[in-house]
Amino acid sequence: MNLHHPLRKGPVALALATLLPWLPPALLGATSNAVSAATAHYSFAGLSLTTTEADLRERYPNSTFQSNHVFVSVSDAHDEISSVAVPWAGGSALLRIGFGREIGASSPRRFDYPRCGTVLDRLTADFGAPNEIVDYAEEQMQVRRHKWQAKAEALFLLCFVGDDHLYAEAISISPSLASAGGEASHRR
Repeated sequence: MNLHHPLRKGPVALALATLLPWLPPALLGATSNAVSAATAHYSFAGLSLTTTEADLRERYPNSTFQSNHVFVSVSDAHDEISSVAVPWAGGSALLRIGFGREIGASSPRRFDYPRCGTVLDRLTADFGAPNEIVDYAEEQMQVRRHKWQAKAEALFLLCFVGDDHLYAEAISISPSLASAGGEASHRR
């Protein structure tokens, strides 16, 4: 749960509780999430569009860096994150958080991913339900894309089906193209 969410405890939540005292507390929480989605600045595990390469170097000192991309070492790992790519000048404005850590040195290579529901529950607690869920096939794999859309930013959770379970592959956060006058869409 994001304890620093601007509407969890603050003037808007207090105003809603004062103006609508007959609403049950659980519904007030859902209302706060829905209201906050319009102005949300998305994040996951403290990583957001404002995260810089310098921030990553401080946060993951034992990891491998390639330009604006870090491959998170096991000793630096948290929240099941295996890689992070931050926006960079003259290039992508996308923050990409990858999941999936290689298991041993077997052949074929095997990876361990968190369950999609675990990551989805965390994002839903912070930002409410996704605005859109799309299922599609990509390279012979079933994929589910969850999308949260705010005025300034969009957040995507990409999950895939494997071994009869849905696993989280990545989270991406980008500036909302709709706020810049374009159509908001995202493909990896």
